Amino acid sequence: MRRLEKVHQRRETLERNLRVHYPALRVADSLFAEFDSHNFSAIEHCGYKQVMRQLQALQNRLFDGTKFETLIRYRCANLFFLVLPNELFRESEIPIGWGALIELNGELILARKPVWHETEPEAELHFLHRIAAAGTRVLNRTFNIAFEEVTTARCRS
Repeated sequence: MRRLEKVHQRRETLERNLRVHYPALRVADSLFAEFDSHNFSAIEHCGYKQVMRQLQALQNRLFDGTKFETLIRYRCANLFFLVLPNELFRESEIPIGWGALIELNGELILARKPVWHETEPEAELHFLHRIAAAGTRVLNRTFNIAFEEVTTARCRS
């Protein structure tokens, strides 16, 4: 965890300096310039790539077995957020590409902006179908509905 924190601080320092030295990396995706994202991978900066690889490796080692990477790989959504109370928020523990919303005094505050992930409409529809199927299975188990009962009831009517 200490190593992850150090690498995260190094990433923040590099990004702060790259914003100054490469203003063209700014992506105009918000109304105010100070909230715009930056595309740091566009310049192929060796130090930045190395820090990102280290950060990814440390996060994988610490959080292996979680679904963060899987959700992005399956292209389930365009934006991914973790919502957590302020006491649990640690910037360095937020997975790469994810945003963070923290609860503070009954309000949600954006602590970290997520990265936009392109998805295909078919993938989104497939994901919604999987959610609906899982919900249907839970309801069927809750009310003790067996598939045979449903098909038999349809055949009689």
